[in-house]
Amino acid sequence: MQSIETIVYSPLVVNFVQHAQEFNALIELSDSIGLKDFIDRAHLLLPKLYAAMVQLPRFDSELADEQQRFVTQEDYEYQHNQLVRKLGSYDSYEEISTPRNDATGEGISVSLAENLCDIYQDTKDFALVYEIGTHELMYAALWEIQQAFENYWGHKAVSVLRALHYLRYSNEEIEENDQKPAENTNFSMDTSQWFISRRQQDLSDE
Repeated sequence: MQSIETIVYSPLVVNFVQHAQEFNALIELSDSIGLKDFIDRAHLLLPKLYAAMVQLPRFDSELADEQQRFVTQEDYEYQHNQLVRKLGSYDSYEEISTPRNDATGEGISVSLAENLCDIYQDTKDFALVYEIGTHELMYAALWEIQQAFENYWGHKAVSVLRALHYLRYSNEEIEENDQKPAENTNFSMDTSQWFISRRQQDLSDE
């Protein structure tokens, strides 16, 4: 049986952690890039995040403790308001209800900003545990985010991806809103100095 340390730094887990960190960075730095660039980046990152989660092995609930929460309501509202301003008129889209959830099968209006922030709340809490947690807490975070994916944010990711796909390929020209990218903000996703990348390299050198 693999040790917890081996599991939490395994290549598939590290791959998911890195995609989660990239997604979190995109949400947090959304005001540093234009609207079209944001849509393109989100459309690229979400499938990677989804696929990385699907590839993970099953985690044992008996080894999982309760996960610590880091994203406060104020943090959530800040990121949500930032995204609402960024997306402007493109925030609202129609989601088709499934027969399982709605017997009428009618579409409902939902918010891209809200769905993206719901995903962010889970992936940010998870990533922060990986930055400061023990191996046991990291394993618990893996179990919890896997459960949340299956029951909650995985559905959100699919819904958001459908909306992003439409925006990117509908031949509708994306009109930039009046919000200008923040000055002196260099949007970068260099992962080489992230804790998880350095730790995996340390294990490879041992």
